Amino acid sequence: MPPDILTPDQLDHYRAYGYVALRNFVAAAEVAALRQEIDRLIAHAPVARGADADATGSPVAHPRDFAFSDGDGTQVLNRISRPLLHSDVVLRSYGHPRLLGAARDLYGDGLVPFAESIVIKLPQRGAPFAWHQDGSFKSGAVPERGVNFGLYLHEAREANGCLFVVPKSHEQGRIDISALIAAPGGRPRGAIPVEAAPGDVLVHSRNLVHGSFANTSPDPRVTVYFGYHARATVAGIYEEAHIERRRQAIALAVRRRQRSGLFPGEVPFDYPVDQVPAEEARDEVLQTPPLAV
Repeated sequence: MPPDILTPDQLDHYRAYGYVALRNFVAAAEVAALRQEIDRLIAHAPVARGADADATGSPVAHPRDFAFSDGDGTQVLNRISRPLLHSDVVLRSYGHPRLLGAARDLYGDGLVPFAESIVIKLPQRGAPFAWHQDGSFKSGAVPERGVNFGLYLHEAREANGCLFVVPKSHEQGRIDISALIAAPGGRPRGAIPVEAAPGDVLVHSRNLVHGSFANTSPDPRVTVYFGYHARATVAGIYEEAHIERRRQAIALAVRRRQRSGLFPGEVPFDYPVDQVPAEEARDEVLQTPPLAV
């Protein structure tokens, strides 16, 4: 068996409170490469919702993957979905053995991907994210509905819209969040900020009540999210072929990372699949719909 990544204290904290912060988890050089790459994606995003070209007039591949918020009469980019499809740099990081190892510590060999995204809070106009629990509860109000790993590329403080969580709310199933909020625009009772530094990873249950306020500071806040499920959660909802196709994204990322030559001496994550996809099947694999619950 491979060595555990998460310590017993980290596992206990996650199970008790619904989240855990993994400090200084990804090396600074990899964080810097991701920053540069996501700056490129932002610069070449569609100019607005529904547009097919960027600010230079160049066409954008899969423009519907770029989501915008409305504010002050303008549209502001706030999320990029399916980033593995848009960026080999993000795909390489998805194959990070410590990230995948930490997810396996939670779900064992039944680990399967859920979905991936990049949340963007641009300086002084980054949108808030309303208080919520993730997903549609398609699987019912079960205790385990998946986990999100948020890799932070910048300092995340209250001033630039860091994540707030309601500890232990993951244990309560589906929650009437409006009943938790004392006043419009306020925060739920018991919500606390979870600040982060570049290279930190914040892990939280998809059942956990969480949200964030607007970024009104001069500093960006960008987070790369990788989501995972235990296979048992999705086995009764999705066909086995769909689950297996999503699993191939991990195998593809591990191989892409290993072949990059950028991580000499690193032991690749061991993730057996029925068939490792050919490179020509990359886009097809990475366009497989998420296992949303």
